[in-house]
Amino acid sequence: MEIINHTPFQFAPIVGRLNFPKHSLTLIVKGTFDLKPGEKAVPADEQLYPTGDEFYPDDDEQAGSLRYESDFAYFKPWADLLLAGKCYAPEGEPIDACWVTFQAGNKTRSLVVFGNRSWKSTVPGVWKITDPEPFTEMELRYENSYGGSGYKKNPVGKGYQKVTKKTKKFQPLPNIVDPDAVIDSPNSRVEPVGFGPLGRMWEYRHSRMGTYKGKYLKERWPWFPKDFDWTHFNSAPPEMQYEGYLNGDEKLSFENLHSKHPLYESQLPGLRVRCFMNVLSGTDNDQPNFEEVEMKLDTLWVGMEAEKLVLLWRGWAEVQSEDFEEVQHVFIMSEDVREEPQPMMACHALFMKSLEEIEKEWAMEPEKPEEEAEPKELAETKQIRPKEAEEEAPEVKVDLKARKEKEDLIKSIEAQTGAFLAQIGIDVKSLPPEVQGKMKDDQSRIINKLTEEDPAKVMEEERKEMEAQMADSLSKGGSRCE
Repeated sequence: MEIINHTPFQFAPIVGRLNFPKHSLTLIVKGTFDLKPGEKAVPADEQLYPTGDEFYPDDDEQAGSLRYESDFAYFKPWADLLLAGKCYAPEGEPIDACWVTFQAGNKTRSLVVFGNRSWKSTVPGVWKITDPEPFTEMELRYENSYGGSGYKKNPVGKGYQKVTKKTKKFQPLPNIVDPDAVIDSPNSRVEPVGFGPLGRMWEYRHSRMGTYKGKYLKERWPWFPKDFDWTHFNSAPPEMQYEGYLNGDEKLSFENLHSKHPLYESQLPGLRVRCFMNVLSGTDNDQPNFEEVEMKLDTLWVGMEAEKLVLLWRGWAEVQSEDFEEVQHVFIMSEDVREEPQPMMACHALFMKSLEEIEKEWAMEPEKPEEEAEPKELAETKQIRPKEAEEEAPEVKVDLKARKEKEDLIKSIEAQTGAFLAQIGIDVKSLPPEVQGKMKDDQSRIINKLTEEDPAKVMEEERKEMEAQMADSLSKGGSRCE
């Protein structure tokens, strides 16, 4: 499969079985943008590649809340609106409490952020909340929202139980709360709130993973169970899940989420991403079909500290096998959402033009005529001048960026596979050796196809694989004839 990308954005495919037991190929396009107050977001110079889960930099053990949820979701029923950042006191003056608001399109969420507080007993059985400690900034992480160890909705939060600090036990209150939440005793239970992704093993998302008992191993492993709820892949809090999908030109507004701009307004870039697959038809003439894969803008993530915006477009199509060998090309382009989508014929013409340019670029250069043998005396003279020969040797240039992109892709696919198996509770090490071997072989084969940049090498590998399969089939056929 060859990727022809007419956008500055990054691309990644995922093989799955969305219409079980048939095979599917999910296409992911990830765009990174710079946010500017009062302006539309613009494509960033550095385009981030699709990645797995990202924790906060200070979380070495990766036991806390996520800063960024994995991009490798097979499908999302609707869009996620996510944000990582801090609450900033207006004008930088210390305050006891502050509002924060995150708005994208017609979806708005406001929270209240307090300084550190705790419960204090004045007389036995009577509890009082201490005055908030003034603050100028507060991280909007689930560690500062309601929860705590043993609380399934947010096991990394505060307020659910007492904690020990410097040998002293006390029960803190959450810093980030819903404006309508009522906390009137240490036993009050409220919903954890925030703008970041919920953990996939926390109660809200874990409850949507389905049933992995009974006939599951026999009938559906290693795919998801029949009662799997696809909203499991929606990691945003329920209040920040956008029913349907984003159009791509929605207004953005952030209140008290930037150190210099108490009211920060921007807008999505107004782009429509489109993906097409050039697929072999399987008929005698074997002419490829140019088919569009409908892409949905299902993820919006904002990193307010760096003023970055990440958008993910996702779509999927059925394929014949996990190797999707019939997919010859994937063509990616973008359009202005204010304009009508270009007709299929125009998109195909652009694809063909791009394909011709690539084929010309990869065309073999004509062989150079053999040079006449040099006189013996001249050859001997060159042999005794190794230093000058080294100086005249052409410099071998290594495309470090391409090498890094390839390494990143391999790591991403390996991380995706491991995350998926762990997510459904499968320990690879406990599987039979022959199953582990097949998994590794299949994964290596797919990675090689996705990372090989030379189409000729891809074709040669596929030829060898086909010959091996034919030899195996003939061998088995011969055994039966005997």
